[in-house]
Amino acid sequence: YRMLVTRADVQEGEWALIWGIGGGVATAAFEICRALGVRTIVTSSDDDKLARAVEWGADVGVNHEKADVVAAVRETTGTGVDVVVETVGEATWARSLGAVRTFGRVVVCGATSGPNPPAQLHRFWWKQLTVMGSTMGTREDFLGAYELVRSGRAGVHVDRVYPLAEIAAAHERLEAGEQLGKIVL
Repeated sequence: YRMLVTRADVQEGEWALIWGIGGGVATAAFEICRALGVRTIVTSSDDDKLARAVEWGADVGVNHEKADVVAAVRETTGTGVDVVVETVGEATWARSLGAVRTFGRVVVCGATSGPNPPAQLHRFWWKQLTVMGSTMGTREDFLGAYELVRSGRAGVHVDRVYPLAEIAAAHERLEAGEQLGKIVL
């Protein structure tokens, strides 16, 4: 919520690119976008996860290992996305900068594949981009997100529930990237 609403100021009718729809941040970002009328392009390397995301209401699903994400974004939007939810870092950074439209926003809250991608500074000035970081939210951010869930506008996707005694299995599922949504202990 902080990334999308407080920092990136997403607006109804805009387009957002969300990397790795299986993860918790990505599924939450997707639901917040959907609740606010933001159109979504989600990615995954798993076609089944993409199909599920489209069933949930994603506008477009792109396999980021098999397809050209930037080309798919351009084909879908004509100009690029308004906002990129960047949580991956080195593995997706160049494509994030390629997929965002002129005057677009890239909001970053993680770098799971590495924190030091080539900056590609020319993209910043040529496209006049805004790149911003985001961490945990304020009480107001929490209440805004909570209201979206409480009202039923945003859903919460639970992949699996494990008893505490099976914590190792839960972590193995997470580490293998098999989940689609949150894992609950």
